[in-house]
Amino acid sequence: MTRGRIVLWLACASIASFLPLPPVHAAGPSDLIEAAQRGDVARVKALLEANGDPNAAGPRGVTPLMKAAERGHDEAARLLLDAKADPNASMKNGVTSLMLAAQGGYRSIVRALLDVHAEVNAKTEDGMAALRLATRGGHTEIVQDLLDAGADVDAPESDGVTALMVAATNGHKEIVQKLLNAGANANAQTRIGITALITAAQGGYDDVIRLLLAQKADVHAKWGKGLTPLMMAAIYGRDDTARLLLRANADVNARSNEGDTPLIQAARAGHAKVVQVLLGAKAAINSRTNDGSTALIEAAQGGRRDVVQLLLAAKADTALRTTDGIGYADVFSRLDDAVDCRLALEGVFGDNNSIMLDTAKLNGLSCALKADKNKSKTLELKSASVANGFIKTRDFGPMKIKALAGGGYDLAMRKADQVRLLGHLGR
Repeated sequence: MTRGRIVLWLACASIASFLPLPPVHAAGPSDLIEAAQRGDVARVKALLEANGDPNAAGPRGVTPLMKAAERGHDEAARLLLDAKADPNASMKNGVTSLMLAAQGGYRSIVRALLDVHAEVNAKTEDGMAALRLATRGGHTEIVQDLLDAGADVDAPESDGVTALMVAATNGHKEIVQKLLNAGANANAQTRIGITALITAAQGGYDDVIRLLLAQKADVHAKWGKGLTPLMMAAIYGRDDTARLLLRANADVNARSNEGDTPLIQAARAGHAKVVQVLLGAKAAINSRTNDGSTALIEAAQGGRRDVVQLLLAAKADTALRTTDGIGYADVFSRLDDAVDCRLALEGVFGDNNSIMLDTAKLNGLSCALKADKNKSKTLELKSASVANGFIKTRDFGPMKIKALAGGGYDLAMRKADQVRLLGHLGR
């Protein structure tokens, strides 16, 4: 099964990513580009007065206006626009001056470009528009300017990502609200099924989630391998988000394509607070993945001691095994040496006493026990730190318990259903 962290990537490349711009040193048209890049207003003005071409393009279609817009040089940009620089000129990859100014958060330049009818919905070769770039940068006022100028609120990139998804991914509540007010589709999906709610749940942006839910965002939406918003909250340890989604009727027992439930995912990742939330919502504690694993087995395999304790207290079935024959008793040894021996032993043998001691096999480093297969009624404690633990048994009568590691204690025997360990073993 997949155990790695799930990575949800919606980030935008910087301008350097979609166009490496080499420094310009040549004479001629590049002089104006260089002056605009520096924001050298006097030089820009002098070159324009000397009949410099405001639309002279350098390598890959870069113009002086683009460089001024990219660097936020407001006065230089206005000089170029007054000289009839083309606001809609684009690089070879489709990047325009408006995109560069929107990405950088240079509102005065954005507005100046819009005033001369810069194309608000122009796209790069990857389908990226100015609205998406302003959204990623958290430039709320520019987002509103672009929307007022007719920006397509649901325009997707080539992979289906919309501005709303980008705002949700980055937790930009005010921008989410503006996009929704402009009619953004709260249930738009990328090509792999990601929605704004899914990515907001991953980030734990509860204010954004509330806005999306108010617009009927689908709390049951799935992406990739069948992951829901609640699963994303479970995987990333967002307990408050999990509560919020559950109040919105998220399915606490939804299953991914691999059979994972939110509880299994939270247990695997060791998010005890989320586990508590899910158990409180009546999550099926013994639900099994496609390969038979359970939340308890996953927590034990990962050494998630606090999660194991929660699951055992909630009566998780310790007898279940994966399709490969792995059970809790086989893997709980991965818990570190600070594990409470009483917890571990109760978990293995359970309150229903259904596992006979002569068949239990515990090969761990912490509080490890090994029962005699010949039913000699002998338990061996190896390399453990044990204090005031006890084992519940059935029909086993008196038990001899001896210490093999550390202090050499001869522990007490009792002819009862509980055998109390009164000694202490050191390493």
